Amino acid sequence: MLSKEFKDGGKSVNESDFIQPFIRFERELREIYIKLSEFDMVLEIKQQKSGFISLVEIIRNLYGYELISRDEKNNITEIISYRNLVVHGNVETVSLDMVNKLKVLDEILERIKHDIQEKHK
Repeated sequence: MLSKEFKDGGKSVNESDFIQPFIRFERELREIYIKLSEFDMVLEIKQQKSGFISLVEIIRNLYGYELISRDEKNNITEIISYRNLVVHGNVETVSLDMVNKLKVLDEILERIKHDIQEKHK
């Protein structure tokens, strides 16, 4: 089972300690994507066609625009996978390590917002 891959034997936390920050992360990531699509017609069309863009596709686009590194892309993808495991009940305890990894992503989001502003002044 995939959830075993994420067990670190460390301290566990309440599920809400992970889900609440993830929700904020996802909202901000979607806002960044909307901002980026204001400057890119292709992204705007993708968003309009489906009405919904998956987080994986957003990450793929940010990587394609060189706004995140391969390592950052992999870290974000890991967090998204872990979120799916938590939400669907496939993780017995939520790892504090994963909560901390999620907090680090806030810094990445701030950098991405700054980079988008700088490129489109």
